[in-house]
Amino acid sequence: MSEQPEPGARRKRRQNNALIKQALAIVLLLAVSASLVYVGHIYITDKFSDMERRTETRIEEAVAQIQETNTLNINILLETLSSVLAEVQEIRYTLSEAEQTIGFSAVVQENLARHLRELEIQLEELQKAIDLLKGDSR
Repeated sequence: MSEQPEPGARRKRRQNNALIKQALAIVLLLAVSASLVYVGHIYITDKFSDMERRTETRIEEAVAQIQETNTLNINILLETLSSVLAEVQEIRYTLSEAEQTIGFSAVVQENLARHLRELEIQLEELQKAIDLLKGDSR
């Protein structure tokens, strides 16, 4: 009777050993899978962080370049505006001088016209006086 229980006990032990081996294989497989997932997560996180840093650097460089370009354009516009304002001021001054000259010319023309009339009147008076003198001398 001792022989029969032995084969059943061996079989049971073999089955237990097989179950333990399968359980260890599953645990080992799960551990390897979890490790691979974790390593993959770390790798992807690192890659995304690197991409984010590079993108931020490019954006900062682009913003700095745009700001520099804007500063140059603003300086050019300010210089142009200053030049235009100076030209407008010069034109105003020239127009003011022209108005004064035109006004002065009008005054001069009026004075000349008045003097011409006075001279014409004096000439007529002289003509009359000459005519009188001619008439008296006859």
